[in-house]
Formats: sequence, structure tokens, C-alpha cells
Amino acid sequence: MGSGIYIHVPFCVSKCSYCDFYSITGSVQQRNRFIQSLLREIDLKTKDIWLQHTFDTIYFGGGTPSILKPEQINHIVQHLKNNYRIQPDCEITVEANPETVNIEYFEKLADGSVNRISLGIQSFEDSELKTLGRAHTVQTGLEAVKAMRESGYDNFNIDLIFGIPGQSIDSWCRTLNMAIKQNPAHISAYGLTVEKGTPLEKLIQSGKLKIIEEQIQLDMYKILIKELTQNGYGRYEISNFAKPAKESRHNLKYWRNDAYIGFGPSAHSYNGQNRWANVYDLELYCDMLERGQIPTGYEEQLSDAQKAMERLMMGIRLADGVSLSEVISTIDESSLVHMADNGFVEISAGKLIITEKGLPLSDKIIAQLIKL
Repeated sequence: MGSGIYIHVPFCVSKCSYCDFYSITGSVQQRNRFIQSLLREIDLKTKDIWLQHTFDTIYFGGGTPSILKPEQINHIVQHLKNNYRIQPDCEITVEANPETVNIEYFEKLADGSVNRISLGIQSFEDSELKTLGRAHTVQTGLEAVKAMRESGYDNFNIDLIFGIPGQSIDSWCRTLNMAIKQNPAHISAYGLTVEKGTPLEKLIQSGKLKIIEEQIQLDMYKILIKELTQNGYGRYEISNFAKPAKESRHNLKYWRNDAYIGFGPSAHSYNGQNRWANVYDLELYCDMLERGQIPTGYEEQLSDAQKAMERLMMGIRLADGVSLSEVISTIDESSLVHMADNGFVEISAGKLIITEKGLPLSDKIIAQLIKL
């Protein structure tokens, strides 16, 4: 299995109310400068150990990568191929938002090497999209899916969010049914997290919006599993469902603690021993690269204990679990016994697995398993 490449594109049409990822709206000039700096970073990093790696996934995340022109994305992919060992069957994913794409956009991406799209739908209810601060409407989302299909893409993901303030069980079911009707190869569905410092947090603190009750969110998650399973989507990670052989190969690298290299402001990298991240600020990122400097913001060497903890936190999210022998040193054994006795986790073939009963409580289970 190869390593992964992540490209962080830090631009958005507008900032969503719940998002705490690094992104800016950015001018055309800033985008062009970013691309030139990104190409320099790719060139500079060919001089280190990554030349020894073979890569089988490339993932454009953000931000909104589809705010770039398709020709720019294709040029970046080709530059990676010119500098690194990219496997012929490489999975190349671009995150896209509906308001930034059309059939011509997807056709041009398809002319390059991009073979997978992750579409940020989030909801098929206009009122919920407005609450989230999304720049598209339900109609725009449906048109984006149609454009993808007409341009030849069938390997695509739809992103959804549940637990949105004002969302009901009925509206969640309508969103799920509409998503299934689009027949994507993959569906990701995450419970809304209210991040500190976001506009959403301020709206909730002011009383203008109300958080969905925890039990309703748990019920929404149970409905998610039931509906997607009945419609041919296998759950391979807590929040990710796919048709056979359509799992996200790139995201699996994170959950399996495989090596990956990140390019772009705030992008993280991991080589199995060390983790590091680029500087977050776009201007500083570009300035450093224009001076011929690799734009590292921080770096840490992980201890054996840290690596075991990360294997537990990430690996247990997978449907097939995590090797118990690799993580036992970081587990609170009394908590493990308690969780197993109550049917929240099980040990099978040497692997620690969250059961169906435990899935809705997975975050709490993981937190309690970790030895303090």
C-alpha cells in the first residue's frame, strides 16, 4: 500500500458558520500566488525522504478546492506526477461545493486525472443550509450532482451533516432519502460539532439558535445506519458508508495511521514517526516559499505511547476495529471490561471493535477507554 498526498486549498466563496478550518475568500491574485507557492513546495520536498515513497492517493481538501480552475488543479496533479512516484491507479479526489461547479467544470477535471469527487451537500433542506451559512441551495446541489453524472463521474461522495439547529427527524429523513436517490458511491455523515470561535457558537450563545438534544442526535445516527445499510452502503468507519470497493482510500490512511504528506497552508504530514504541519497564514506560507524555505509551522516526534494512543483513537473508528495488542498499553483496562460487559465493545480475532450498540456513543467510549 502506498502513501497519501493531501493538498490544502485555503479559499472559500464565503465562510460557513460552523467551520473552523483555515480558509479565506481570497482574490484572484492571492489564488495565483498560492498556486505558484504550492508548486515551489512540491519541488522543495522532493529533496527529502518522500522520494522513497510511492503514492496511491491524492486528496484536494479545504477550504473549497473547486474554487480553483480545473486547469489549475490538473496542473498541480501533473506537477506531482513529475516529481513523485504516483501509482497509475492513484485515487485522486477533489472536494467541491455545488455553487462553484457545472458540467464544463467536471468535464475539464475528467480530462485530467481526477477520478473522484467529494461534494459538500450537507443538507437537502434550504432552511438548514441557511443555518449552516452554506452558499448553495437544494436546487444548486441537485444540479451539481446531475452535472457530475453527465460528465461521467460515478465515483463520488456526498457529505451530510445531522444535528443542525432546527433540524427534525423528518427533515433528516428527507435529506437522507434524497441523498440515496442520487446514487452516490459513498456517503459521509457527521454530527454537527459546535467549534469555539465560530459564528455558529456565537449564535447559540446568544440564544438565536438552539442545539439539538443529544437523544435526537443519537436517533438521527441510528436512522442513518439503518437507511444506508438497507440501501447497499456498508459502514466501514463511524461516519462513512460506501458501496462495495468504493471506500475512500485516502481517508483510510488517516484511520490506519499510514504515511501521508501535506502541501499548502495548515496542511499536516505524518511519516510513521514524526508529525508536522505547515504554517497556517497564507501570506507567511507564500513568503517563506518565495525565500526558498519549507513552510513548517511545528513538528513533533511521537513517543511509542503517543503512537499507541493515536492508533486507538483512529483505528477503533473502523468497522473492523483496531489490533488490541497494538493499543493495550494505552487502554484503561477497567473501562475496557466495563464497556465489554455492557455490550459497547467486543474483542474478536484479536481486534477491539465498537459494537452496533456502542456506535452512537463512540466519542464517549473512546474517551473513557484512554488511560489517563
